[in-house]
Amino acid sequence: MKRVFGNQRYLLFIGLIIVLAFTLIAFFISGKLNERVDEISGSLAKNVYKQKAVVMRAEFDNLLRAITTEENLLKEIKNNKDIDELSPAIRTILLADPKVNHAWYAVVVNQDTVYTGVNRISGGYTHTKVSSFIKSWIKTGFSQQDTLSRINNIISYRDSLHLLNASRVRLPDKSEVLFGFDINLRELRQYFWNVDKLGQAYFFLVDENGICLSHPDEKLIGKKLYPMQDSSLIKKVVNDSIVRHEIVHSTYLEIPVMQYYSPFQFGTERWILGVSTPLTVFSEDVAAIRNYTLVMGVLSVFIILTLVLFAQLKWQKEFTLRQEVQKQSDQLALKTQQLRLKAERQEKENALLQLQKLKEKVDPHFLFNSFGSLNALIEQNPALAREFVVKLSRVYRYVLDSNTEGLSSVEEELRFASQYYFLLQIRFGEALPPLHVNIKDEHRQKQLPFMSLQTVIENAIKHNIVSKTDPLHIKIESEENQLVISNNYQLRNDVNDSGKQGLTYLKSTYSHYGNSSFRHGKEADEYKCYLPLL
Repeated sequence: MKRVFGNQRYLLFIGLIIVLAFTLIAFFISGKLNERVDEISGSLAKNVYKQKAVVMRAEFDNLLRAITTEENLLKEIKNNKDIDELSPAIRTILLADPKVNHAWYAVVVNQDTVYTGVNRISGGYTHTKVSSFIKSWIKTGFSQQDTLSRINNIISYRDSLHLLNASRVRLPDKSEVLFGFDINLRELRQYFWNVDKLGQAYFFLVDENGICLSHPDEKLIGKKLYPMQDSSLIKKVVNDSIVRHEIVHSTYLEIPVMQYYSPFQFGTERWILGVSTPLTVFSEDVAAIRNYTLVMGVLSVFIILTLVLFAQLKWQKEFTLRQEVQKQSDQLALKTQQLRLKAERQEKENALLQLQKLKEKVDPHFLFNSFGSLNALIEQNPALAREFVVKLSRVYRYVLDSNTEGLSSVEEELRFASQYYFLLQIRFGEALPPLHVNIKDEHRQKQLPFMSLQTVIENAIKHNIVSKTDPLHIKIESEENQLVISNNYQLRNDVNDSGKQGLTYLKSTYSHYGNSSFRHGKEADEYKCYLPLL
């Protein structure tokens, strides 16, 4: 018996038998598990689809419900003179739904139309101009058929798609009231994302041409997701108006999902609602199968112990080799980290060097112009001259500040920019209107590169025409997690190359802090500079 058990061929044969038995059992349990998983996953995906479909229809029904409420309110008006008294109620109803951030209403008397735009802001609303593309869309939509009372459409404008809805109410005095909303589909996507951040399943919307209207991946909005051949599943949903589903690999989640498609009607728009649910299963749903795994666990332990007994020496050798490889890998990682830290230090030193060059550039040229303006003020307006000297001293105190980190709070930068802008207004007069500032309160305590606002304002003055006939309007506004400094684009032809030291400094500072979102350039008839908040 000892000689039999000592025979290596015999042990190898026993090992093969055990492996074969283990494999057969594993296949059997795997088949049972897959059947149960498919059953539960299908049921779960169907329930999730139903819940998502109900929520989505309720969300869009709320939009139409606000339009209906507005129509009922306006039908009680006798003439257009009552509009002013009802303006607060009109604005409240238009912005009642949190998905609506931009709305408008207009009064049409004879051939005259007066538009009023309403934008949601923190703590209330603000009036704004109605975009020309909305006015053109309204005019085209209602002129096609005089009996139309509602129109809605998807319009591509600038960098996004917009869901536009308009309604018309005729008053007894033959005047008309038009109203509606403009929903940026990228903002709508953000709203739905905030509503259900923790949900495992996700939904998307496409129109009847396969163009994406809403998706968790913002980059897909406005792009064509599906080929619309007659054989495609989503095309059949459009034609047959019935719910269909299929199992696909989600490029967004990078896992297999059960995907449901159903027709979705919003006003005159025909869309397709898609709901993707991961093919997962909860432990309580497969408790009956765990009994099989217990047997497999005991058998697996026996097999592993047996294999360890005969392979210990080999594994020990491999373990030693892996330790050596790991040691070399750790050394390489340490060297890589040292190089990265060195690169970061060099990036910071470069940003501080650019800041020093920027300070040196500001000092003599700006001081010369400031003294010229002060000389003219001393006799004309002594009080203003004294204020000018105070502002100038504060500006240079801030410029000469030894800021080692290269960052300042938004509040400090705004204060410095307003003092600097005051000096420029004395110099340019009516050619430089007051600085428009609209900054969210929560942004004021965040940080920006030192002298960043002054740098952008100085570039705008240097490169654009500033005159009474062509005044330069400069605005500083909050947009998402960044500040946007914009001015009307009226480029001068006599500007020498400045070397772009200011912009180079800003780019270097943002690179040092690992932020690559800084950008600038001409957009439509404005020049904009985007400063990410740190």
